Amino acid sequence: MKKTPTRTLFSRLVTIISGLTFSIVVLFTAATLLITYSFEDALFNDRLALAHAKVKEGEALPYNIQLIDSLGELAPNLVQQLRYFEFDQSSEFGEFSVEQRHYHYLTTAQGTLLYDTTDVSVVDKALNDVLLILLVLLIPTVLLTFWVANVSARYALKPFSQLSHIFTHVEYSSQQGNELIEELKEQDVKHIALELQQALQQKAELLSQQELFNQGMAHELRTPLQVMRNSVELLTASNPDLAGTGAIQRLEKSMSRMNRLSSGLLWLTSEQSFSGATNVTKTIKQALMQLDDACKVHGISVELVLDNNYDVAMPEEVLELIIFNLFNNVVHHGKAEGTNVIWHIEAKNKRLVFSNLAAEQPEYQLQERHFGIGLALVSRLTKRFSLVAFYQTNQDKFSAIISLV
Repeated sequence: MKKTPTRTLFSRLVTIISGLTFSIVVLFTAATLLITYSFEDALFNDRLALAHAKVKEGEALPYNIQLIDSLGELAPNLVQQLRYFEFDQSSEFGEFSVEQRHYHYLTTAQGTLLYDTTDVSVVDKALNDVLLILLVLLIPTVLLTFWVANVSARYALKPFSQLSHIFTHVEYSSQQGNELIEELKEQDVKHIALELQQALQQKAELLSQQELFNQGMAHELRTPLQVMRNSVELLTASNPDLAGTGAIQRLEKSMSRMNRLSSGLLWLTSEQSFSGATNVTKTIKQALMQLDDACKVHGISVELVLDNNYDVAMPEEVLELIIFNLFNNVVHHGKAEGTNVIWHIEAKNKRLVFSNLAAEQPEYQLQERHFGIGLALVSRLTKRFSLVAFYQTNQDKFSAIISLV
């Protein structure tokens, strides 16, 4: 797959501003040359008008201006050009080039005044020097343009840097965050900040509600689970033939899983410290064994790369709960590679990485499904035990990364 080059808003602004500034310089230079040529043409036309006045008074003409009353005296190419401009042009003044010579002319009642301006054109003589000067000035112009573009881009992005500071270094719901938003001078950026703050607060409230619900359910499940466990024990004690049957084993396995999930959720609000360690490789394999049937139902193939037996300072049931939440994210948002969804799990370099192709979700579906709540729960669980979970999306590949140190 071809890798898309990384683009930033800063580099894009620098490119656009540099291109705009350089284009303005080039257009200004071209306009200056055009205006200079226009002034020189006006000067030549004035000289032709003065020569016409001399013709009327019978005075002699300058050496490079001649009165043509008989076209037969001229070269054929020059005659052809004069006839074209005399009979096909409405303006009495004009100019043309023939055989590397440039002429200006004036059509009068006495004949055509022809002015050979090839050797008297000041602009043409100075053009090479002017272009050389412009070329020399181009280097500092490019450097100045790049400097202006960088300063302008940095100034334009300053409000967004303030946004980054507000929402990454300051708790967005705190009074300090509100004060920093009010300090933003740019009203459009302030509007974006307020909308982002509102969205984050809504998500925080939704996550809080989800946590409260999970905690309540975790507490409520413990009583019926204990009743079910006692009932199974009484049932197997009174009917020894049922002990060890497939149905009883599946029931006991389900009760054990529900109990572990309940315990994992209760760790969110528990103030109890955890001093033990959980083997990452062993816990992942145990969790995947419990998810084996679900993987088959949803067409998920698991790829394991577990190079080292890492230990993590986290209860086993919490790590299992994290894996179940990430699995649920793959079920809802995973994209198939061929016939199956490939869920790649890797423990390497003190990091635990879960990755898969992610299907694009329309915005309304993201809102309806509360996309990201499971990932937020993963972040809360890892933070509870002083670990860090972060998420990356490279094109359509999604990765959940948990640092084990």
